[in-house]
Amino acid sequence: MEPEQQAGHSSGASCAPSRFRQPVFRAALHTAPSAGSFTVAAQFFQGGFRRYRRQILLNGNTAAPLFFAATTDTNPSYNATLTLQGGDTVDFVVGSKGNYSSDTTPIQLTITSAVNSGTALRTSASYSITTEIADAGGRRAASASYINDGSIGGIAGLSTIASPAETAKHGYVAQLFDVTGLTLTAATLNVNETATDQLGAWQTLDDANFLAVPAASVAWSVAGGPLTGISAAGVATAGIVYQNTAASAQGLYLGRPAPSA
Repeated sequence: MEPEQQAGHSSGASCAPSRFRQPVFRAALHTAPSAGSFTVAAQFFQGGFRRYRRQILLNGNTAAPLFFAATTDTNPSYNATLTLQGGDTVDFVVGSKGNYSSDTTPIQLTITSAVNSGTALRTSASYSITTEIADAGGRRAASASYINDGSIGGIAGLSTIASPAETAKHGYVAQLFDVTGLTLTAATLNVNETATDQLGAWQTLDDANFLAVPAASVAWSVAGGPLTGISAAGVATAGIVYQNTAASAQGLYLGRPAPSA
């Protein structure tokens, strides 16, 4: 949402019923277009010839105002970041202070989205990632049975070349994926006895692509055959054999096992 500048004005003619003991006048109203964090910066001024009470209300809650100033003599201000749901309202209101004559009640107000338009913030205890959408638009739709992340406009899809093997994933939707499995690899499939072989692992994605996994991040173990052991770095050592013999290794990454390879 773009920043909006608002100036408030109240008069006896604009008085509306409320739960205040005295009549109040709405100087400005903001309705959140969607769920998110919004930064609110408000500066109140005395205006005209009278002094007024100022309050900021969330969803019209007068029992617990976000902000209260008994008078505008000192030009009070309010600055905060609010977490709002779509349709939540923030009211900027002024009380009569016992005098109901018409008068100006200025307010300088700026409300901005704390996260830039077109971004979604993903966080955990360990990281914070802002996903940028560099196209015409789109958003998430969900029901009890599905979740769909849609994107409109721009370049989308996958581009590949055979040599060297490279894949480019275009657009916002192409950056979304689910990990479906773990695949183990080896530098060579034939190893002399007592020699070593570097093992590797890839995360298999639902779009048939792969993500490289550091070998040292995998929990390695011998699944069968003449392997004397596998180091923490994924280096497997072959044992002594009397004829060509098959061997297999096993890996575990982030709780996801891989079939023996």
